Amino acid sequence: MSTETTHMVKNKTRVPELRFKEFDREWKKKKIREVLTIGSGKDYKHLESGDIPVYGTGGLMAKVNTAIHSGKTVFIGRKGSIDKPFYYEGDFWTVDTLFYTHSFKEMDPYFVYGLFQKINWYKHNEASGVPSLSKTTIGSLIVNLPSLPEQQKIASFLSAVDEKIQQLTKKKELLEHYKKGVMQQLFSGKLRFKDADGKDYPEWEEKRLGRLVVYETTEHRHTN
Repeated sequence: MSTETTHMVKNKTRVPELRFKEFDREWKKKKIREVLTIGSGKDYKHLESGDIPVYGTGGLMAKVNTAIHSGKTVFIGRKGSIDKPFYYEGDFWTVDTLFYTHSFKEMDPYFVYGLFQKINWYKHNEASGVPSLSKTTIGSLIVNLPSLPEQQKIASFLSAVDEKIQQLTKKKELLEHYKKGVMQQLFSGKLRFKDADGKDYPEWEEKRLGRLVVYETTEHRHTN
């Protein structure tokens, strides 16, 4: 293989297949520790209650009056659920099972969130029991990174998609709640439909379930 062909192949690995047309610069390989800092959580029980959320790998744990950090961050589990990074903006505290990221260098935090979602964290698990990660392991991972403007463009697009997903999820939850309420009224007889002529259907009859369905036991199936 010629030097020119080799160079083209190497460049090809640094350019994504799907890309916004205004960008054409090659992505650069960097270690995660070169572009951000990973912070460790701490115990919060000595703090007073307040409005600042305390997060662990399982989500919100409590609210205190002191922040361990403030700003945009991506959380990643140190122990337990190491494959569920999540994005946050504002004041927060984390316990020792959850890392947080800060001091981004030419990095868009929401792009980092998308990047962390792509990584197979269990591949880098360091424990035979409860899954765990270390700062050293995370920081040493090599990733392909575009320029900050391209990161911001990608982050803006992904943020819009995530917002739409949240809206649809909320709509789904509201519809499920509505369905549950309607079913309660329908099966209690409080809400009834009318026939094609606008007349009421006959009154409901009360019957034993055994007269309507046939139960087949495991023993019966085995003997037949």
